[in-house]
Amino acid sequence: MDGVHYYFHSLPAFKAMIANGDLLEHALVYGDWKGVPLAPVREAMAAGKDVLMRTDVQGARHIKSVAPGAVTIFVAPPSIEELHRRLNDRGADTAEQAAIRLKIADEEMSTSGEFDHTVVNDDLDACVAEIESILNDERMRPDRKAVVIG
Repeated sequence: MDGVHYYFHSLPAFKAMIANGDLLEHALVYGDWKGVPLAPVREAMAAGKDVLMRTDVQGARHIKSVAPGAVTIFVAPPSIEELHRRLNDRGADTAEQAAIRLKIADEEMSTSGEFDHTVVNDDLDACVAEIESILNDERMRPDRKAVVIG
């Protein structure tokens, strides 16, 4: 069943998308295959729209490698302790899954310097406003070049 922003495929269908080059990026994350479909990204960009993608660090790295002009934003928690609390409070994971998520999150926190911007998500409305400000500033940059995805 597809969601509003997420699409769910069987493993064979997803593997076919990989083989056909239908994904901008893809990876096995926490035991599940995840990826960004390429066609909707190209369509939105051709229509002059901004495209926001929620990826993990490896996805952001790959997107930046194929589209160097892409703007990356690392959304960080206010502290590692708060990140641990949020992940534990989700209650959606087994103890083993939560431990894996916490380990990976700790590792990913150290990569924030690889991103063009870092926004701290202490207050959701403020976080959204800061991201919107970054997007507006990026659109107005006089030296801004169009992002092209091959």
